[in-house]
Amino acid sequence: MGGTPVGLQWECIYPLMDRLKLDDDAWTALYDDLTVMEWEATDVMREFAPKVDK
Repeated sequence: MGGTPVGLQWECIYPLMDRLKLDDDAWTALYDDLTVMEWEATDVMREFAPKVDK
C-alpha cells in the first residue's frame, strides 16, 4: 500500500455505481454508505499504518 491512506478512488467508483442503474434516492443512499465506510476504513488503516519518526 505504502504511504498514508487517504480514501477511495471515487473516479473509479462512480462509473460502477452508475452501472447499477439505481434511482436517485438509492444512488444517494449508496454514496452515503460508501462515504461512511471510507471514513471508518481510513481511520483504521491510519491507526495501523507505520509511524514516521520525526
